[in-house]
Amino acid sequence: MVGGADGLLKSAFRLWDSPVVLALVWVSAVISTVAVLSQQQQLLQASSAGCGTAAVPDSAYRGSAGVPGSTGGGLLGGGAGSADAAAAGTASEVSAALAALEPWASPQARHTALLALQRMGGNLLAHPGEPKYARIWKANSAFVKALGSLHGHDAAVRAFGFRDDVEAEAWQFVDQVANRQHLEAAMSVLQRAISDLPQG
Repeated sequence: MVGGADGLLKSAFRLWDSPVVLALVWVSAVISTVAVLSQQQQLLQASSAGCGTAAVPDSAYRGSAGVPGSTGGGLLGGGAGSADAAAAGTASEVSAALAALEPWASPQARHTALLALQRMGGNLLAHPGEPKYARIWKANSAFVKALGSLHGHDAAVRAFGFRDDVEAEAWQFVDQVANRQHLEAAMSVLQRAISDLPQG
């Protein structure tokens, strides 16, 4: 019996070493690479094309719109190169996270998830420093139903400035100027994503 198993293993390894299998592995690696590069290019184009237009005025997510405790013009309107670069980085990060948020989900499920993110961010901007909006329990049934059960929700929540490294059971937002500016830029990208969803 041992000789038969040994011969079977040798045959399997010979098949694996065959040029046909090797060619198939290389072809699938090339196809996979092209698909990933194509997706990255599309995400980059989408985030570049989306910058600068929004259904809701930018002032709704900037400090100058009466959001208490926030700074001047926010990341989106300034002329400083570093602020523009930071805003572009935020837009790219948020766009990628939103695109990866369970793309196969129904439009209604995606809409609900995006509205949950909008509510989370909007509460933080409207109530700066208020702890009840700065912590979201991962097991909260409303969070799980709207967003927490979708594949990729972790990256989406992180893209809005929440973290779970301090307390593993909860998402926390540290209310600092840089985090608030990041959130303002993320909210602008989110508003465009919501308005781009298919109606129906």
